[in-house]
Amino acid sequence: MIKRLSGPFYLSLLFLFMSVSNVFAAHIVGGDVTYRFLSFNQDSSVVTFEITVTMYRDALGGGAGFDAADQTSFGVFRRRPQGDWVLVEDRRGVGPQGIRPVPPNDLDCVEEPTNQVEVEQGFYRFNVDLVVNDQDYMIAYQRCCRNESIANIRLPGDTGAVFDVIISPEAQLAGNNSPTFDEFPPIFICEGFPVNVSQACSDAEGDELRYSFCSPFTAGGTFDANTGNLGCCDCVRPLPGMCPPAFDNVTFVPPFGPSNPLGGDPMVSIDNATGLITGIPDLTGQFVVGVCVEEFRNGVKIGEVRRDFQFNVLACQAAIFANLESDTIIPDPNTIPGESTGNTNIFIFNSCGDTTIAFNNLSTDINFIESYTWDIRDSIGAPVFQESIATSRNVEVTVPGFAQYTGNLIINEGLFCSDTAPMIINLFPAIFSEFEFEFDTCVAGPVDFEDLSTTGATEITDWDWSFDGEGTSAEMDPSFEFMFPGDKLVTLEVTDNNGCQTSRGRTIRYFPVPETIIIEPSQ
Repeated sequence: MIKRLSGPFYLSLLFLFMSVSNVFAAHIVGGDVTYRFLSFNQDSSVVTFEITVTMYRDALGGGAGFDAADQTSFGVFRRRPQGDWVLVEDRRGVGPQGIRPVPPNDLDCVEEPTNQVEVEQGFYRFNVDLVVNDQDYMIAYQRCCRNESIANIRLPGDTGAVFDVIISPEAQLAGNNSPTFDEFPPIFICEGFPVNVSQACSDAEGDELRYSFCSPFTAGGTFDANTGNLGCCDCVRPLPGMCPPAFDNVTFVPPFGPSNPLGGDPMVSIDNATGLITGIPDLTGQFVVGVCVEEFRNGVKIGEVRRDFQFNVLACQAAIFANLESDTIIPDPNTIPGESTGNTNIFIFNSCGDTTIAFNNLSTDINFIESYTWDIRDSIGAPVFQESIATSRNVEVTVPGFAQYTGNLIINEGLFCSDTAPMIINLFPAIFSEFEFEFDTCVAGPVDFEDLSTTGATEITDWDWSFDGEGTSAEMDPSFEFMFPGDKLVTLEVTDNNGCQTSRGRTIRYFPVPETIIIEPSQ
């Protein structure tokens, strides 16, 4: 089934999630932790925050579900003056809420990978009372493991994740609310097509937010994957009391890194001010990405949230194709064979003696085309026709005079999936075909033809005479003798050095007087 917003693609290859076979199998594909201020106590020495741990899991990979209330262990840590962390509370008995599937991509003109890729969202929510002080608090949830098929980090199947948030002294004193992400990344993005993914956050206080790629954290392992929940630091569910911060960063495989998690050409990057992820991924696969959002108030950093998620990059094929009916089609030298997904040709139009061109638009699939943009320019690049049309496929263009023009037909300009048909338009002067003839009406013999054709080009280069099906000639001024008298249709087609052709036909009444026959009288 094809989902449609504003444009097209058909998915040609689906990247399937992989997992280990036991109940502790890889399932984590993302998550983050945020906090919301609730209240102070009477003397403002204790502040209460609502903590939300949002998790995303692979729902089709055969991995574990969301941890139940008797399996979860959320650590509340405080940083001591010497820099290490001490456990304040091990919050248990919190079960998952709001479990629901993440809606499938509604990318423009993309066939959704129905029943092949599915992600579930759930969250854990609880309140914490923190003694206000001049030290950071961290709320952290540790869980293993990630998908074995992740391509940009080492040993992904043995690498867990940490979802955490730090509540700074400034945030405690101010009763601050952390930024919250507006949306989860799409379930998949397409290799070779532009990425336009927002990781923007909302902030209740309107603080300045700065976005960057950063390294996800790792925790846990598969030590007890087949023996049960032991809680060791190399286990599937590390216990906070045994495994405090600081947490290690995941180990990226070169050339990938925290600021370059997907590669790409241009490299996939994030806008520091808006959180918009852009670029063109050039590899298929699964890639771990970390996004950090720093929160500033009056120029002072007061907090940071970190999202850890998995980008699934799939090979997609364009379902739209910019196409025109033209005189000639030549390969576009700017396309790379095997890498271009849309039109790879240049469409050549030739017109002789007419400065108006009627374009017949053959672009497909019409069900996914939202607009047609025409841009035609003269030899110095000045526009002679520019128009964006939402509904009419075909246009008729009149240009100033005889010359060569270039142009483009762009379908779905500015949308996720668009395609371009480059054009070269040659408008040549007119060519006219004409001839005269003569023959001896008294004697049966050849007819002499004289070419009178004219052209606005440099010269006429070819002549093609047809003598009523009795013969042909390529000479400029031929002679031809018909076999029998009668009305003869003679056609002359001429071609000039621009390749312009035209023809002229005339009927010749060929009835020459036969030779006198002298009959001697008989005796």
